[in-house]
Amino acid sequence: MTQLPRRQFGRRRIVVDASVVLKWQFDDKQDVDHALALRDDCLIAERLELDAPVLLAYELTNAIRSAAVRARLAPEVAEEALGNLLACGIALHAPVPERILALALRFDISGLRRRVCGCDGESGRRAVDRR
Repeated sequence: MTQLPRRQFGRRRIVVDASVVLKWQFDDKQDVDHALALRDDCLIAERLELDAPVLLAYELTNAIRSAAVRARLAPEVAEEALGNLLACGIALHAPVPERILALALRFDISGLRRRVCGCDGESGRRAVDRR
């Protein structure tokens, strides 16, 4: 993984998931305007910094591939689309199994897949999806 620059003082940090990031590429989903506002707050206004578990890269890759296979996205632009999403500066964090276990036990949910993701790193940020 590439070494990321130090976090800038005064910027809010949030954890994003693939469903939000994919709305930056596909404009036919619900709440696209909210997702684009989030992206712009990060990339243009520089008010936010985005974090996600490493799994995000795999989820984005699979979603772009599926879109190309289903003719929702032209196969010749799939690689560029994925590259655009990965270039947005989202800090990807390796999972910490002990943290995931603690969250799964705390919220009585599975520690697999998107049910619990532990985003550590410098921030110690965590996200729990209670679906």
